[in-house]
Amino acid sequence: MKPAQQQLIERIRTLLPHWEEHNQAHILEMERWREQLIQHELAELADSLLEVVEQMRGTSDALNQALSQVPEQSQQ
Repeated sequence: MKPAQQQLIERIRTLLPHWEEHNQAHILEMERWREQLIQHELAELADSLLEVVEQMRGTSDALNQALSQVPEQSQQ
């Protein structure tokens, strides 16, 4: 593997977990906001936010899938 490719892979190996962690933080925050919406009888908006949360969970799954496809360091 070329040095530039290896460097790119190393960077992606670092970024993917960071992006997934960041996404999880947003999910938790949205869930807290959703609870407030429910408490204030804003169910329709809470349902919309739930759809966003579910999509973001799918994004987390996709990020983890991408990470699983990153070549190991020993493959050169």
